[in-house]
Amino acid sequence: TAARGWTPFTATGDYLNTAPIKIPPSRDILSMSGTEGADSVSVKAVIEACCQAVISNEAVFTDLDEKVGDGDCGATLKNGAEWILRDLPTYPLSDSYRTALMLSTSMEESMGGTSGGLYAVAADAAACSLKSDPLSYSNAFMEAVLFSLALLKKKKRQKKKVKN
Repeated sequence: TAARGWTPFTATGDYLNTAPIKIPPSRDILSMSGTEGADSVSVKAVIEACCQAVISNEAVFTDLDEKVGDGDCGATLKNGAEWILRDLPTYPLSDSYRTALMLSTSMEESMGGTSGGLYAVAADAAACSLKSDPLSYSNAFMEAVLFSLALLKKKKRQKKKVKN
């Protein structure tokens, strides 16, 4: 953007190599799609691994956000991940639809700003997909991504109309 106060940032190979996002070993949730392996213990392990990856990479997210934003992304994501871990014992892990709804609630309640709402909307979209096909985690993930992108495009168009 050419907006005043924003410093242009281009990610380089060197930068990306010096700030890797560390992902702990875990079972791949997409490989569980459509299988009986997606039991509550597996789902819990995947959620915990994702949250731990976010928490351990707070500084990386903050650093990246300082280059293009206000620098609060790492703290926001970490807070959301910690809240999810706190709430996880209350999640109905054998029910993928209700688990996704609980994830949405945890994110919405713990993450401030626009991003918290967007993450919650993405989890709601995943929940809708899981309601019709409870074992299709890969479809739910894609639905969440596609719905979120469509929502962002719609909001961007609305902002343009308001400015005109």
